[in-house]
Amino acid sequence: MGLCREVMCDPRRWCVRCAHKRHLYCADQLSDWDVDELSLDAWVSDLESVVDAIGIKRFPLLGVSQGCAISIAYAVRHPERLSHLILYGGFALGGFKRSPAEQEKRKAMGTLMRLG
Repeated sequence: MGLCREVMCDPRRWCVRCAHKRHLYCADQLSDWDVDELSLDAWVSDLESVVDAIGIKRFPLLGVSQGCAISIAYAVRHPERLSHLILYGGFALGGFKRSPAEQEKRKAMGTLMRLG
């Protein structure tokens, strides 16, 4: 089974395979809802704190979806710390920098989610 197909079919199996004979650390932005700032800079700073706390000197970094932007920003700040940069499922434009029709659709979805 190809790696890309494996990610789509069973992400957990793919993570286990990537971590074989290695340490795998997962960091996400959803673990703490009580934060002072929601920004790319804050998320990169959080990643820096996690990496420093673990004590890793050089490592491969995988960014998935929104994590791609965070991973790229981290790589720009600390290229000497990364052995590899792997990006999967990222996007070139944020949600509010897309077409007016797409922005309107996102606002409508936000309203629907907020109202339950």
